[in-house]
Amino acid sequence: MARKRKKGRAASAAAQSPLTERALRFASEYVIDADGKAAAMRAGYAGKSAATTASRLLGDPRIQAIIGDARTRVAASAEVTAERVPPNSKGSRAPCLHQVQDRDPSLSNAA
Repeated sequence: MARKRKKGRAASAAAQSPLTERALRFASEYVIDADGKAAAMRAGYAGKSAATTASRLLGDPRIQAIIGDARTRVAASAEVTAERVPPNSKGSRAPCLHQVQDRDPSLSNAA
């Protein structure tokens, strides 16, 4: 009869082992589209077990930290400020009312 492994022991052992190149690649790939299964396959994990692998890796606090740091860097590099938004034809940086109404006709005052 096979003995069941305790989750606590497996989790603590995994936390102490170094991250593999594939695990690091997974974290980088996950930042692209937040699709765990696709990221796992792009990182080189088998497609058949990619969803399970992604779930396991996303539960690792070290992977979570890498993903969080990467997202912070991406957000900082893509920072959108009022100065970087081009003004509309009237010099305002907000959309004109007619632009909003063109996108959503229910906002027009057709009485």
